[in-house]
Amino acid sequence: MVLRVILAALAVATVLPAHGEMNFIPLDSTYEVDGSTFPSVKFRDGRTPISYVPPPGWHLVGNAGRALLTPSRATAGDATITAAPKELYRPVTIETLTHYAKVARSLLPPECRDVQFSSMTINPLRICGHSTVECIFEFVLSAQRFRLSCLILPRPQDQLRFILCAAPEHFEAWHREFILSLSSLEGL
Repeated sequence: MVLRVILAALAVATVLPAHGEMNFIPLDSTYEVDGSTFPSVKFRDGRTPISYVPPPGWHLVGNAGRALLTPSRATAGDATITAAPKELYRPVTIETLTHYAKVARSLLPPECRDVQFSSMTINPLRICGHSTVECIFEFVLSAQRFRLSCLILPRPQDQLRFILCAAPEHFEAWHREFILSLSSLEGL
């Protein structure tokens, strides 16, 4: 139940407007490496296909506004990928870190308490050559502790947000898997 509250809050905070171009309805696809074929999915950024390989064993569903990924062994956690309109395009620099920390903080469920800002990292992962910034928080919601990673990729037309929320005992392993999967993104 708590996880559903978190998901609903994140969905409301990051819903893509009707006129947005990103579409996260996954289309099954494959890619080939050294003669071996592997499963992947494709999203759409306007007319441009975006390919992505979810973490092995994770379940992926999507709609026009977001992709939702759930580890197969999920008890308290999931990840979302969304595109949000930008107020003003701001590249990731030392000067814009405060702005991105506020954006990430605004994505936490409004009902959460005991929020602790754990860390901020510039470019933990460059995606298709784009700079990113990641903020990690800990908080309590309905008497349960959670950790949340918000990786933000600003682009001139929108802001991609890659959010992982999990119980502390699962966070490190799932965070590694999710971040590694983001390195497979192509076409952004």
